[in-house]
Amino acid sequence: MSNRQMKAHEIVALFVQLLWIDLTTIANVVGNMPRANVAAWLSGKKENLRHESVIRLLDLVGLNVREGVYLDPSRVHVWKIKDGLLRNSRNAYEPLRILSRLMADSAITRIEPPKRGWLAKKRHQVYLISGPGVRVVVEVSKSIFKSARVTPEHVPGALWRDPVDPHSKALPHTIETTPEKWSLLVNRDLAPFEFDQIFNQEEPKLRWQGVAMLAREYSITPDMIHEHILSTQAQAEAPSRSKDEQRGEPLDVHPSVILLSHEARRRSAAA
Repeated sequence: MSNRQMKAHEIVALFVQLLWIDLTTIANVVGNMPRANVAAWLSGKKENLRHESVIRLLDLVGLNVREGVYLDPSRVHVWKIKDGLLRNSRNAYEPLRILSRLMADSAITRIEPPKRGWLAKKRHQVYLISGPGVRVVVEVSKSIFKSARVTPEHVPGALWRDPVDPHSKALPHTIETTPEKWSLLVNRDLAPFEFDQIFNQEEPKLRWQGVAMLAREYSITPDMIHEHILSTQAQAEAPSRSKDEQRGEPLDVHPSVILLSHEARRRSAAA
């Protein structure tokens, strides 16, 4: 599949494997279509979905199709790979390898909270992939007898965030985060700026409780803080958009998907 142009149903099918979306969810997104019809479309047996339905599906799985086919830079994408003892590991990681083009020029690191048991570290591992317009969390549930394959070898075009320190006793290619951030991460409630804080190791020095005490000391009300946030939001969004416009390579897609991209851009301009 990776050596030829992919059609929309093939792209969505790859993301379905990484997102573990069921047919019922997909059927609801495209307009209460029977599950059998959705399954037939995903398998490529039928071209029975309208353009607007396919565009909604591509958006559902996290793709921006208005200017090519890229990962949506405004989201933190959370993917899950299950590689049990009896599963074929190559098949488990195949969607990640095929979609690696979307993460070109990105960096990979494993992430851990301050304390976690040995068995948990072996069974459940979490990786971050960060790059221009790319924020991906990859959760790996695996057999303790297997190694995770979220590496530059299996994500071509990406590199490790940090080199291995031969003198360090820490896990290689691994950074640590706070219990609070870890909780947000595993509960899939991580905002893009929080993802960046973890990856760049830029944890804020203050907590909200401390800020509230400081605000009270200087007679600053919640309304004043609210107004300040709104007044500075536009200034903060411009450089953020500029940064996210630099992104990995688009997927090599079939001309039919390019037509969908043109249609999505037309609809966006008309809205």
